[in-house]
Amino acid sequence: MATSDEQYLADLYNRFREQVMNGDTTDYYDKDELLDIYDYAQDEGDVMTQLYVFLVASRLYPDADSFLGERMGFFVSYIDNRAGADMLSRKGRADSPLWDILALGIQNYPDGDPSEQLARIIASHRNLDSEAVIKLVDMLRDLNRLPLLFANLNALKEIADDPRGLLYEAAQTAADSGRFPAEARDIAEELTGAEPFNLDNWVLLARAELALDHANEAVTAAEYALALDPGYAPALLVRALAQVTAPETRLPAIADLERLMGDDPSDTAALKALVEGLKAEGENERAINWLMRFIALDPKTNVYAASDIFDLEPEGELFAKACEAVYDALDRDENRWASLAAALESKERPFMAIRLLRYHHDHFKPLESAAEYLMSLYYMNRDYAGAIEIFGSCCQRHTDARVAEEEGSDNAPQVPQLSLTAFLLFAAASLMTGDYTNAAEVARLVLKNPPPPAGIDDRVRLQGIFAVARRIARYAAEPGTIPAAPDFDVLTDGL
Repeated sequence: MATSDEQYLADLYNRFREQVMNGDTTDYYDKDELLDIYDYAQDEGDVMTQLYVFLVASRLYPDADSFLGERMGFFVSYIDNRAGADMLSRKGRADSPLWDILALGIQNYPDGDPSEQLARIIASHRNLDSEAVIKLVDMLRDLNRLPLLFANLNALKEIADDPRGLLYEAAQTAADSGRFPAEARDIAEELTGAEPFNLDNWVLLARAELALDHANEAVTAAEYALALDPGYAPALLVRALAQVTAPETRLPAIADLERLMGDDPSDTAALKALVEGLKAEGENERAINWLMRFIALDPKTNVYAASDIFDLEPEGELFAKACEAVYDALDRDENRWASLAAALESKERPFMAIRLLRYHHDHFKPLESAAEYLMSLYYMNRDYAGAIEIFGSCCQRHTDARVAEEEGSDNAPQVPQLSLTAFLLFAAASLMTGDYTNAAEVARLVLKNPPPPAGIDDRVRLQGIFAVARRIARYAAEPGTIPAAPDFDVLTDGL
């Protein structure tokens, strides 16, 4: 539950944000309120509201840079205007650590050595508040100088208002980076020793131990937190992450992960671990249902999980249900559908990619990207009859569209516009199945009806297409000369 202070800040931020989004910036806000709104927006990653704070402040207070100056400098730096940030940093007050931290970042970006400037900050300032600590840690992280932070932690603790807050920021940044798990573990151990009843410290230690592949130690640290609060979600998550990979602890970990997903279906870390755990247990259908639930939360954003669904190879009604849900999430865009199939192919799931494209071909409006890709997958996997069938169905749709147009129908179907490569695929597939008549006829058709080349690239491409077509026509005329392995490649020579 939020404290009264937290609720006040949230309400203040939401009121300001709602007003500026509606074009109303006439309300009065004092300087402290604007600072609070800015800091809250920064924590939320709300860059637009941060910018509006500067605009409103400049209207209400001509001297806005006197109380927002440091934040302006960091904001300008954040949006990658280094020249502007440098100019602002040079206007800074001598007694302000934030200005010195900003200058440290600006003057050493991207690969300078901030050691001397950090030493001056430590020597010149006392009582670094939480804002200055966060900015300093973030700045050293952005400069790829976290080892410098670790080397100076003891000195920084001496000048920090909240030494434990400094340690937590350092440990969390080390853990999040993925590069310094040992440092994160050492700092977290210091924190748990100093504050043994702090849940977040134990979770931080568990995360660090897990990053070091110390699963048992991670579980132990997480269970210290759970002894204090059995329902603490971050501790349940890290314990489950440590347990889900081992067969003997996988089932209780899955139970914890499903509990977490039930409380927060948008938890991507829990979802990933849950899917892997269920997959290891052979519970693919359960995993697919969780993935579909995740996509349904925010279809346009979460559709990336679709490849994981089909990677699990759903069958029957579940396959159809997944196709329908994913198709809607893709905005019914055939090109994105083809991209989904390509993602499966890259995962060495060509037959699932074929099933996906075939479902699309049979149930949804086909365009060239999906139809031709399906033909190519059939051909590459030596299902020549499948490639021929798709070509035939596309031709039939052309015929149906032409008839509908001649009859004056307002509902003429949209059909794929097949390329020369599609015709070559059909000719090659016909050749491989012994249909030499169609192979020769289509190959000669390609040779007689080339599109006008638009440039040198098209001319080179056409030469490859013609070379393949000539070989197909020759082999179709003399079947006894066809080599066991064709000496042409429709999908590369004809590009």
